[in-house]
Amino acid sequence: MNRRERERASAHGGSERVADEREADARENLANARGASLDAREALADARDVVRAERDDAAQAIVHDAEERDDEADARDDVADARELSASREGFVSANAQFGAAQRARRAAALDRADAKTDRESSATDRADLTASDQVVATEESTPEPG
Repeated sequence: MNRRERERASAHGGSERVADEREADARENLANARGASLDAREALADARDVVRAERDDAAQAIVHDAEERDDEADARDDVADARELSASREGFVSANAQFGAAQRARRAAALDRADAKTDRESSATDRADLTASDQVVATEESTPEPG
């Protein structure tokens, strides 16, 4: 390479170096913006995890309460059945049966069964509502975010 070519390369090299530095700065700025965007997405994912955990805890509490109501309803049903059976037997085996008392026992047993049925329906509704809300949340979570 002769002297003129070296001077030309040196003159162009300076402007190329500036362009290279600008390009490097632009790449660094782009990388920083991507990093900030990633941090924001991670923070959003962490917030969603917290919300999901809280919702799961609330759902577990609802299911637990529904199961307790079901258990109480089952116990009332068992007591009502035993009371009704006892009253029915008494009426059939007793020589001096008084159907008034038996009728009251049967009525009380029927009311207990009605209460138990109401509790079971309420528990089933709570579970159905949880299932429906889980489906809505799953749909929302599977929807891609813009951007």
